Amino acid sequence: MTKIIFLGDLCVSGSVVPAVSPAANSILQSANFVCINFEAPVIQPGTAPAPKAGPSIHQTEIALDVVTLCCTTHLNLANNHIMDYGGSGLRTTLRMLDKHNIIGAGMSRKSAYQAAWVEHNGERIALLAFGEAQFGALQDLSDDAGFAWIDSPDARRAVLEARTKADWVIVQVHAGLEMVDIPLPEWRTRFRELIDLGADIVIGHHPHVLQGSECYKDKMIHYSLGNFYMDVMLQQAVPGSGGLLEVIIEDGILSSRLIPLRVTQQLIDLDESKKTHQAYQAICYKLTDDAAYMKEIEDICEKFWVDVYSKYYEFASTGFGAKPNISAGLKLLRRLLAYLIRQRWNTQSNELMLIHNIRIETHRWVVERALSKRVSQ
Repeated sequence: MTKIIFLGDLCVSGSVVPAVSPAANSILQSANFVCINFEAPVIQPGTAPAPKAGPSIHQTEIALDVVTLCCTTHLNLANNHIMDYGGSGLRTTLRMLDKHNIIGAGMSRKSAYQAAWVEHNGERIALLAFGEAQFGALQDLSDDAGFAWIDSPDARRAVLEARTKADWVIVQVHAGLEMVDIPLPEWRTRFRELIDLGADIVIGHHPHVLQGSECYKDKMIHYSLGNFYMDVMLQQAVPGSGGLLEVIIEDGILSSRLIPLRVTQQLIDLDESKKTHQAYQAICYKLTDDAAYMKEIEDICEKFWVDVYSKYYEFASTGFGAKPNISAGLKLLRRLLAYLIRQRWNTQSNELMLIHNIRIETHRWVVERALSKRVSQ
């Protein structure tokens, strides 16, 4: 038997090393391999963030202690924050993680899209990882540092090649709409395409909450493992959630089991309560009722357009948003002052915001759905 544990997003920005409960430790110790999504770089003091929209985050070296504590063998770096401090931040991170196997990012295109191979009990397993088109994704053919992009032809070639050489192919994807417990239809299509290409199981993360799982062509898709341990969100009491995915290969069969987690700043524990189990089953059930699922997707997209994306586009277009208030006035004054000093408008942040919302698949799809529905009405 081969057991592989997959964990969601890890980001340790402070100095606290959480304890791992005996129950969680037991299951981690029982695994042959453990893979965590390492959500952000560990950087040297003074490293400047790369140009992007949204927050730039990094981890302290305490994150390495958590990695060790969890018996980690593999780290997924194909995510939206790993390039927040550019190639310098990634290079430092790779150096600090040199004792671990890295998936999904590297200092060259070849290394980013390359599979990690594990062999156990005579079986050869390929581990691949990709992310959606966030800043740092390797979208063109340049050989720069970055992470593997899910919609690149290189990603499809990597899965097809792994299928010819491996007994089992496991793919992780860092993508989706944050804080929403069901995947967009477009992501369901992408994840299913990975199964069609040869993946035996597809495992997602990024939304910070658990999303449902479903069986497609007798193979499992787990759309989001949510958070593993993100101390910034815990400090802010942001209602994220996560789970531990146990993958077992035995007698020619691959099976998987998701166990929800209960995490505080001080403790990582399993949550096998009946209430939590029922809540997770209810999320999975949403994916079985097509009409109800699509209605909820439409409502979600409309809400995100009104509450989030319309404001992004307003800010990117005007620099201070459309709603008159004190904050908007201060932004306008800062822009005018910058113009008087430089004798030109500084539009870089606005342009980065537009790129952010146009390039990233999730943002674009939500806006397209919301606006298409409004046009059709």
